[in-house]
Amino acid sequence: MIYKRFVIGVVVRLILLVLALGSLVYIVFIPHWWVLSGILLVVTTVILIELLQYVSKTNKDLAKFIDAINYKDYSVSFSSYKLGNAFDELHHAFRKTLQLFKELKLEKEAHYQYMLQLVKHVNVGIMAIDEKGKLVLFNDQAAQLLSLPNLVYWNRYEEKVPHFYQAVNEQHNNAKRLIRLKNSDIEINLRVTRLKVESGEHLVVIFQNIKAEIEDKEIDAWNKLIKILTHEIMNSVTPISSLTETLIQLEQSRNHGDDDLLTGLNTINRRSKSLLQFVDDYRKLASIPAPVLKALPLNSFLSHIQELYGAQLKQKNIALRVHTPNQEINIRADEGLLNQVFANLFSNSIHALQHTYEPGIEITVKRDGSSTIIHFSDNGQGIPEGQLGEIFVPFYSSKTEGSGIGLSLCKQIMHLHRGSISVASSNGETTFSLKF
Repeated sequence: MIYKRFVIGVVVRLILLVLALGSLVYIVFIPHWWVLSGILLVVTTVILIELLQYVSKTNKDLAKFIDAINYKDYSVSFSSYKLGNAFDELHHAFRKTLQLFKELKLEKEAHYQYMLQLVKHVNVGIMAIDEKGKLVLFNDQAAQLLSLPNLVYWNRYEEKVPHFYQAVNEQHNNAKRLIRLKNSDIEINLRVTRLKVESGEHLVVIFQNIKAEIEDKEIDAWNKLIKILTHEIMNSVTPISSLTETLIQLEQSRNHGDDDLLTGLNTINRRSKSLLQFVDDYRKLASIPAPVLKALPLNSFLSHIQELYGAQLKQKNIALRVHTPNQEINIRADEGLLNQVFANLFSNSIHALQHTYEPGIEITVKRDGSSTIIHFSDNGQGIPEGQLGEIFVPFYSSKTEGSGIGLSLCKQIMHLHRGSISVASSNGETTFSLKF
Protein backbone atom coordinates (compact mmCIF):
# COMPACT_ATOMS: atom_id res chain seq x y z
CA MET A 1 0.00 0.00 0.00
CA ILE A 2 2.83 2.38 0.93
CA TYR A 3 4.75 1.49 -2.24
CA LYS A 4 1.64 2.01 -4.42
CA ARG A 5 0.99 5.49 -3.04
CA PHE A 6 4.65 6.40 -3.45
CA VAL A 7 4.61 5.33 -7.12
CA ILE A 8 1.43 7.30 -7.75
CA GLY A 9 3.03 10.36 -6.14
CA VAL A 10 6.11 10.03 -8.36
CA VAL A 11 4.00 9.51 -11.53
CA VAL A 12 1.82 12.56 -10.79
CA ARG A 13 4.90 14.72 -10.25
CA LEU A 14 6.50 13.42 -13.45
CA ILE A 15 3.34 14.21 -15.44
CA LEU A 16 3.25 17.73 -14.01
CA LEU A 17 6.96 18.14 -14.81
CA VAL A 18 6.44 16.97 -18.43
CA LEU A 19 3.46 19.31 -18.88
CA ALA A 20 5.39 22.24 -17.44
CA LEU A 21 8.41 21.53 -19.64
CA GLY A 22 6.23 21.09 -22.75
CA SER A 23 4.40 24.36 -22.07
CA LEU A 24 7.71 26.13 -21.46
CA VAL A 25 9.17 24.86 -24.74
CA TYR A 26 6.01 25.91 -26.64
CA ILE A 27 5.69 29.37 -25.12
CA VAL A 28 9.36 30.30 -25.27
CA PHE A 29 9.13 30.63 -29.08
CA ILE A 30 6.07 32.92 -28.98
CA PRO A 31 7.07 36.61 -29.15
CA HIS A 32 6.25 38.93 -26.21
CA TRP A 33 5.33 36.00 -23.86
CA TRP A 34 8.55 36.36 -21.87
CA VAL A 35 6.77 36.92 -18.57
CA LEU A 36 4.70 33.75 -18.91
CA SER A 37 7.83 31.89 -20.02
CA GLY A 38 9.59 33.03 -16.82
CA ILE A 39 6.67 31.93 -14.70
CA LEU A 40 6.63 28.48 -16.37
CA LEU A 41 10.39 28.20 -15.83
CA VAL A 42 9.95 28.86 -12.11
CA VAL A 43 7.05 26.36 -11.91
CA THR A 44 9.09 23.73 -13.75
CA THR A 45 12.03 24.28 -11.39
CA VAL A 46 9.78 24.00 -8.32
CA ILE A 47 8.20 20.77 -9.61
CA LEU A 48 11.64 19.31 -10.35
CA ILE A 49 13.00 20.20 -6.88
CA GLU A 50 9.86 18.86 -5.20
CA LEU A 51 10.18 15.61 -7.17
CA LEU A 52 13.81 15.22 -6.12
CA GLN A 53 12.89 15.90 -2.46
CA TYR A 54 10.02 13.44 -2.68
CA VAL A 55 12.28 10.68 -4.02
CA SER A 56 15.31 11.43 -1.81
CA LYS A 57 13.12 11.66 1.32
CA THR A 58 12.48 7.91 1.14
CA ASN A 59 16.19 7.15 0.79
CA LYS A 60 17.10 9.42 3.73
CA ASP A 61 14.45 7.94 6.00
CA LEU A 62 15.45 4.42 5.00
CA ALA A 63 19.14 5.17 5.70
CA LYS A 64 18.14 6.73 9.03
CA PHE A 65 16.08 3.65 9.88
CA ILE A 66 18.93 1.25 9.02
CA ASP A 67 21.45 3.29 11.05
CA ALA A 68 19.09 3.23 14.03
CA ILE A 69 19.01 -0.58 13.87
CA ASN A 70 22.78 -0.89 13.37
CA TYR A 71 23.57 1.39 16.33
CA LYS A 72 20.67 0.09 18.44
CA ASP A 73 19.30 3.61 18.80
CA TYR A 74 15.59 3.03 19.09
CA SER A 75 14.81 6.59 20.17
CA VAL A 76 15.09 7.93 16.58
CA SER A 77 12.09 9.99 15.47
CA PHE A 78 10.94 10.70 11.93
CA SER A 79 9.79 14.25 11.25
CA SER A 80 6.54 14.54 9.41
CA TYR A 81 6.82 16.22 6.04
CA LYS A 82 3.66 17.21 4.21
CA LEU A 83 4.49 15.04 1.28
CA GLY A 84 1.46 12.77 1.33
CA ASN A 85 -0.06 9.97 3.34
CA ALA A 86 2.50 7.53 1.93
CA PHE A 87 5.22 9.03 4.12
CA ASP A 88 2.98 9.09 7.18
CA GLU A 89 2.37 5.38 6.73
CA LEU A 90 6.07 4.75 6.04
CA HIS A 91 7.08 6.61 9.22
CA HIS A 92 4.48 4.69 11.19
CA ALA A 93 5.91 1.40 9.85
CA PHE A 94 9.45 2.51 10.76
CA ARG A 95 8.39 3.53 14.28
CA LYS A 96 6.51 0.28 14.78
CA THR A 97 9.52 -1.78 13.62
CA LEU A 98 11.91 0.15 15.88
CA GLN A 99 9.53 -0.34 18.80
CA LEU A 100 9.56 -4.11 18.18
CA PHE A 101 13.37 -4.09 18.10
CA LYS A 102 13.38 -2.07 21.34
CA GLU A 103 11.04 -4.54 23.03
CA LEU A 104 13.17 -7.46 21.82
CA LYS A 105 16.29 -5.76 23.18
CA LEU A 106 14.63 -5.15 26.57
CA GLU A 107 13.37 -8.74 26.67
CA LYS A 108 16.82 -10.06 25.78
CA GLU A 109 18.42 -7.84 28.45
CA ALA A 110 15.87 -9.04 31.03
CA HIS A 111 16.62 -12.67 30.15
CA TYR A 112 20.35 -11.96 30.36
CA GLN A 113 20.03 -10.33 33.79
CA TYR A 114 17.82 -13.20 34.96
CA MET A 115 20.36 -15.80 33.82
CA LEU A 116 23.18 -13.72 35.32
CA GLN A 117 21.44 -13.72 38.70
CA LEU A 118 20.87 -17.47 38.47
CA VAL A 119 24.53 -18.08 37.66
CA LYS A 120 25.58 -15.69 40.41
CA HIS A 121 23.60 -17.45 43.15
CA VAL A 122 23.82 -21.06 42.01
CA ASN A 123 25.69 -23.35 44.40
CA VAL A 124 28.27 -24.27 41.73
CA GLY A 125 31.43 -22.41 40.78
CA ILE A 126 31.28 -21.20 37.17
CA MET A 127 34.02 -19.51 35.16
CA ALA A 128 34.04 -18.61 31.46
CA ILE A 129 37.31 -17.72 29.75
CA ASP A 130 37.49 -16.23 26.25
CA GLU A 131 40.10 -16.94 23.56
CA LYS A 132 42.34 -14.14 24.90
CA GLY A 133 42.42 -15.66 28.37
CA LYS A 134 40.07 -13.07 29.88
CA LEU A 135 37.40 -14.09 32.36
CA VAL A 136 34.00 -13.05 30.99
CA LEU A 137 32.10 -14.80 33.78
CA PHE A 138 33.03 -15.51 37.40
CA ASN A 139 30.26 -16.14 39.92
CA ASP A 140 30.22 -15.74 43.71
CA GLN A 141 30.52 -19.47 44.42
CA ALA A 142 33.70 -19.67 42.34
CA ALA A 143 35.20 -16.82 44.35
CA GLN A 144 34.21 -18.54 47.60
CA LEU A 145 35.58 -21.97 46.65
CA LEU A 146 38.89 -20.57 45.39
CA SER A 147 39.04 -17.90 48.12
CA LEU A 148 39.95 -15.41 45.39
CA PRO A 149 38.34 -12.40 43.71
CA ASN A 150 37.88 -12.16 39.96
CA LEU A 151 41.45 -11.65 38.71
CA VAL A 152 40.24 -10.80 35.17
CA TYR A 153 42.93 -12.80 33.33
CA TRP A 154 43.19 -16.58 33.60
CA ASN A 155 47.01 -16.75 33.68
CA ARG A 156 47.01 -14.89 37.01
CA TYR A 157 45.42 -17.94 38.67
CA GLU A 158 48.56 -19.98 37.96
CA GLU A 159 50.33 -18.27 40.87
CA LYS A 160 47.33 -18.24 43.24
CA VAL A 161 45.89 -21.74 42.71
CA PRO A 162 48.48 -23.64 40.61
CA HIS A 163 46.94 -27.09 41.20
CA PHE A 164 43.52 -25.89 40.02
CA TYR A 165 45.03 -23.95 37.09
CA GLN A 166 46.96 -27.00 35.89
CA ALA A 167 43.96 -29.32 36.27
CA VAL A 168 41.75 -27.01 34.16
CA ASN A 169 44.33 -26.68 31.37
CA GLU A 170 44.92 -30.45 31.25
CA GLN A 171 41.25 -31.41 31.42
CA HIS A 172 39.73 -33.10 28.38
CA ASN A 173 36.54 -31.66 26.91
CA ASN A 174 33.44 -32.52 29.00
CA ALA A 175 35.44 -34.93 31.18
CA LYS A 176 34.92 -34.97 34.97
CA ARG A 177 37.66 -35.07 37.56
CA LEU A 178 37.94 -34.97 41.34
CA ILE A 179 40.66 -32.73 42.74
CA ARG A 180 41.51 -31.43 46.18
CA LEU A 181 42.44 -27.77 46.49
CA LYS A 182 45.82 -27.40 48.12
CA ASN A 183 45.95 -25.87 51.62
CA SER A 184 42.26 -26.72 51.96
CA ASP A 185 40.04 -29.63 52.87
CA ILE A 186 37.78 -28.83 49.94
CA GLU A 187 37.38 -31.59 47.34
CA ILE A 188 35.78 -30.45 44.12
CA ASN A 189 34.25 -32.11 41.11
CA LEU A 190 35.74 -30.34 38.08
CA ARG A 191 34.34 -30.22 34.56
CA VAL A 192 35.73 -28.21 31.63
CA THR A 193 33.83 -27.59 28.40
CA ARG A 194 35.50 -26.10 25.34
CA LEU A 195 33.12 -24.08 23.16
CA LYS A 196 33.86 -23.10 19.58
CA VAL A 197 32.66 -19.57 18.83
CA GLU A 198 33.38 -17.21 15.95
CA SER A 199 36.15 -15.40 17.82
CA GLY A 200 37.86 -18.62 18.91
CA GLU A 201 37.69 -21.25 21.66
CA HIS A 202 36.09 -20.41 25.00
CA LEU A 203 36.55 -22.42 28.20
CA VAL A 204 33.62 -22.99 30.54
CA VAL A 205 34.84 -24.28 33.91
CA ILE A 206 32.26 -25.76 36.29
CA PHE A 207 33.31 -27.00 39.72
CA GLN A 208 31.44 -27.95 42.88
CA ASN A 209 32.43 -28.69 46.45
CA ILE A 210 31.37 -32.31 47.00
CA LYS A 211 32.67 -32.53 50.55
CA ALA A 212 29.12 -32.27 51.92
CA GLU A 213 27.90 -35.04 49.60
CA ILE A 214 30.80 -37.29 50.58
CA GLU A 215 30.10 -36.61 54.26
CA ASP A 216 26.41 -37.38 53.70
CA LYS A 217 27.25 -40.80 52.29
CA GLU A 218 29.97 -41.39 54.88
CA ILE A 219 27.68 -40.58 57.82
CA ASP A 220 24.87 -42.62 56.33
CA ALA A 221 27.23 -45.60 55.93
CA TRP A 222 28.47 -45.27 59.52
CA ASN A 223 24.91 -45.05 60.84
CA LYS A 224 23.89 -48.18 58.98
CA LEU A 225 26.96 -50.03 60.23
CA ILE A 226 26.41 -48.88 63.81
CA LYS A 227 22.75 -49.91 63.76
CA ILE A 228 23.64 -53.39 62.48
CA LEU A 229 26.54 -53.87 64.91
CA THR A 230 24.69 -52.59 67.96
CA HIS A 231 21.67 -54.70 67.14
CA GLU A 232 23.70 -57.87 66.76
CA ILE A 233 25.93 -57.22 69.77
CA MET A 234 22.99 -56.32 72.03
CA ASN A 235 21.15 -59.48 70.98
CA SER A 236 24.23 -61.58 71.74
CA VAL A 237 25.52 -59.92 74.92
CA THR A 238 22.22 -59.30 76.76
CA PRO A 239 21.51 -63.04 77.30
CA ILE A 240 25.11 -63.55 78.45
CA SER A 241 24.81 -60.77 81.03
CA SER A 242 21.47 -62.10 82.25
CA LEU A 243 22.72 -65.68 82.42
CA THR A 244 25.88 -64.80 84.35
CA GLU A 245 23.82 -62.92 86.96
CA THR A 246 21.63 -66.02 87.40
CA LEU A 247 24.68 -68.28 87.71
CA ILE A 248 26.27 -65.93 90.24
CA GLN A 249 23.12 -66.02 92.37
CA LEU A 250 22.99 -69.83 92.18
CA GLU A 251 26.64 -70.20 93.08
CA GLN A 252 26.33 -67.77 95.99
CA SER A 253 23.32 -69.72 97.36
CA ARG A 254 25.42 -72.86 97.80
CA ASN A 255 27.07 -73.55 101.13
CA HIS A 256 30.43 -74.28 99.59
CA GLY A 257 30.58 -72.12 96.46
CA ASP A 258 33.58 -72.20 94.19
CA ASP A 259 35.43 -68.89 94.64
CA ASP A 260 37.29 -69.22 91.33
CA LEU A 261 34.02 -69.85 89.51
CA LEU A 262 32.42 -66.81 91.17
CA THR A 263 35.39 -64.66 90.23
CA GLY A 264 35.13 -65.80 86.62
CA LEU A 265 31.37 -65.24 86.51
CA ASN A 266 31.72 -61.76 88.03
CA THR A 267 34.38 -60.91 85.48
CA ILE A 268 32.15 -62.05 82.62
CA ASN A 269 29.23 -60.09 84.10
CA ARG A 270 31.26 -56.88 84.45
CA ARG A 271 32.70 -57.14 80.94
CA SER A 272 29.34 -57.89 79.38
CA LYS A 273 27.76 -54.87 81.14
CA SER A 274 30.70 -52.74 80.05
CA LEU A 275 30.20 -53.93 76.48
CA LEU A 276 26.48 -53.18 76.68
CA GLN A 277 27.27 -49.66 77.92
CA PHE A 278 29.82 -49.27 75.13
CA VAL A 279 27.27 -50.34 72.52
CA ASP A 280 24.62 -48.10 74.05
CA ASP A 281 26.95 -45.13 73.70
CA TYR A 282 27.36 -45.82 69.99
CA ARG A 283 23.64 -46.11 69.51
CA LYS A 284 23.53 -42.39 70.26
CA LEU A 285 25.35 -41.69 67.00
CA ALA A 286 22.57 -43.26 64.99
CA SER A 287 19.75 -41.74 67.03
CA ILE A 288 20.54 -38.01 67.22
CA PRO A 289 17.22 -36.14 67.15
CA ALA A 290 16.56 -33.77 64.26
CA PRO A 291 17.55 -30.25 65.33
CA VAL A 292 14.84 -27.73 66.06
CA LEU A 293 16.39 -24.69 64.40
CA LYS A 294 15.68 -21.32 65.96
CA ALA A 295 17.36 -17.92 65.97
CA LEU A 296 20.09 -18.23 68.59
CA PRO A 297 21.85 -15.02 69.82
CA LEU A 298 25.47 -16.14 69.71
CA ASN A 299 26.89 -13.58 72.13
CA SER A 300 24.31 -14.52 74.78
CA PHE A 301 24.86 -18.25 74.16
CA LEU A 302 28.64 -17.99 74.56
CA SER A 303 28.19 -15.89 77.69
CA HIS A 304 26.09 -18.73 79.11
CA ILE A 305 28.80 -21.24 78.08
CA GLN A 306 31.41 -19.12 79.84
CA GLU A 307 29.36 -19.18 83.06
CA LEU A 308 28.64 -22.91 82.73
CA TYR A 309 32.27 -24.03 82.43
CA GLY A 310 33.95 -21.14 84.24
CA ALA A 311 34.05 -22.75 87.70
CA GLN A 312 35.34 -26.12 86.40
CA LEU A 313 38.09 -24.44 84.36
CA LYS A 314 39.07 -22.20 87.26
CA GLN A 315 39.60 -25.26 89.47
CA LYS A 316 42.03 -26.60 86.88
CA ASN A 317 43.72 -23.19 86.43
CA ILE A 318 42.63 -23.04 82.77
CA ALA A 319 42.07 -19.53 81.41
CA LEU A 320 39.00 -19.05 79.21
CA ARG A 321 38.84 -16.13 76.79
CA VAL A 322 35.79 -15.42 74.61
CA HIS A 323 35.95 -12.88 71.75
CA THR A 324 32.65 -11.87 70.18
CA PRO A 325 31.73 -9.00 67.86
CA ASN A 326 30.20 -5.90 69.44
CA GLN A 327 27.05 -6.45 67.41
CA GLU A 328 24.86 -9.43 68.29
CA ILE A 329 24.98 -12.26 65.75
CA ASN A 330 22.08 -14.68 65.35
CA ILE A 331 22.55 -18.17 63.94
CA ARG A 332 19.96 -20.84 63.14
CA ALA A 333 20.72 -23.62 65.60
CA ASP A 334 19.35 -26.06 68.15
CA GLU A 335 20.68 -24.79 71.49
CA GLY A 336 20.48 -28.22 73.18
CA LEU A 337 22.48 -29.99 70.46
CA LEU A 338 24.97 -27.12 70.27
CA ASN A 339 25.54 -27.51 74.03
CA GLN A 340 26.51 -31.14 73.38
CA VAL A 341 29.08 -30.01 70.81
CA PHE A 342 30.69 -27.59 73.29
CA ALA A 343 30.57 -30.20 76.07
CA ASN A 344 32.69 -32.54 73.93
CA LEU A 345 35.08 -29.79 72.85
CA PHE A 346 35.63 -28.66 76.45
CA SER A 347 36.13 -32.28 77.56
CA ASN A 348 38.80 -32.85 74.89
CA SER A 349 40.57 -29.56 75.63
CA ILE A 350 40.62 -30.14 79.40
CA HIS A 351 42.22 -33.54 78.77
CA ALA A 352 44.76 -32.05 76.34
CA LEU A 353 45.71 -29.27 78.79
CA GLN A 354 46.59 -31.55 81.74
CA HIS A 355 50.34 -31.08 81.40
CA THR A 356 50.43 -27.63 79.80
CA TYR A 357 52.10 -24.61 81.37
CA GLU A 358 49.64 -21.68 81.54
CA PRO A 359 46.79 -23.65 79.90
CA GLY A 360 44.12 -21.68 78.07
CA ILE A 361 41.04 -22.03 75.90
CA GLU A 362 40.03 -19.31 73.45
CA ILE A 363 36.68 -18.96 71.65
CA THR A 364 36.48 -16.49 68.77
CA VAL A 365 33.50 -15.60 66.57
CA LYS A 366 34.06 -14.36 63.02
CA ARG A 367 31.91 -13.57 60.01
CA ASP A 368 32.89 -14.86 56.56
CA GLY A 369 30.46 -13.56 53.97
CA SER A 370 27.11 -15.17 54.73
CA SER A 371 28.68 -17.67 57.15
CA THR A 372 29.41 -17.48 60.86
CA ILE A 373 32.47 -19.34 62.19
CA ILE A 374 33.23 -20.17 65.82
CA HIS A 375 36.90 -21.00 66.44
CA PHE A 376 37.54 -23.11 69.56
CA SER A 377 41.27 -23.22 70.39
CA ASP A 378 43.50 -24.57 73.14
CA ASN A 379 47.27 -24.57 73.70
CA GLY A 380 47.45 -28.21 74.77
CA GLN A 381 49.40 -31.11 73.36
CA GLY A 382 48.26 -30.61 69.78
CA ILE A 383 47.18 -33.37 67.41
CA PRO A 384 49.73 -35.25 65.28
CA GLU A 385 49.27 -34.64 61.56
CA GLY A 386 48.61 -38.33 60.94
CA GLN A 387 45.63 -38.27 63.31
CA LEU A 388 43.93 -35.15 61.95
CA GLY A 389 42.09 -37.10 59.27
CA GLU A 390 40.90 -39.76 61.73
CA ILE A 391 39.59 -37.91 64.77
CA PHE A 392 36.03 -37.52 63.42
CA VAL A 393 35.78 -41.24 62.55
CA PRO A 394 33.51 -43.23 64.91
CA PHE A 395 35.36 -45.68 67.25
CA TYR A 396 38.61 -43.70 66.88
CA SER A 397 40.14 -42.13 70.00
CA SER A 398 43.63 -40.97 70.91
CA LYS A 399 42.77 -41.28 74.62
CA THR A 400 43.20 -44.64 76.36
CA GLU A 401 39.89 -44.21 78.18
CA GLY A 402 38.10 -42.56 75.27
CA SER A 403 35.15 -44.12 73.47
CA GLY A 404 35.72 -42.32 70.16
CA ILE A 405 32.17 -41.01 70.14
CA GLY A 406 32.58 -37.33 71.13
CA LEU A 407 33.93 -35.75 67.95
CA SER A 408 31.88 -38.08 65.75
CA LEU A 409 28.82 -36.79 67.60
CA CYS A 410 29.97 -33.20 67.04
CA LYS A 411 30.38 -33.83 63.32
CA GLN A 412 26.91 -35.35 62.99
CA ILE A 413 25.31 -32.49 64.93
CA MET A 414 27.02 -29.88 62.76
CA HIS A 415 26.03 -31.87 59.68
CA LEU A 416 22.38 -31.83 60.82
CA HIS A 417 22.71 -28.04 61.07
CA ARG A 418 23.87 -28.00 57.42
CA GLY A 419 27.17 -26.68 58.76
CA SER A 420 30.60 -28.20 59.20
CA ILE A 421 33.35 -28.80 61.75
CA SER A 422 37.04 -28.88 60.87
CA VAL A 423 40.28 -29.04 62.81
CA ALA A 424 43.78 -27.60 62.46
CA SER A 425 46.74 -28.18 64.74
CA SER A 426 50.25 -26.78 64.72
CA ASN A 427 52.91 -25.89 67.29
CA GLY A 428 50.87 -27.38 70.10
CA GLU A 429 47.77 -25.28 69.36
CA THR A 430 44.59 -27.00 68.22
CA THR A 431 41.63 -25.15 66.70
CA PHE A 432 38.20 -26.59 65.95
CA SER A 433 36.15 -24.44 63.58
CA LEU A 434 32.35 -24.63 63.64
CA LYS A 435 30.90 -23.12 60.48
CA PHE A 436 27.22 -22.17 60.28
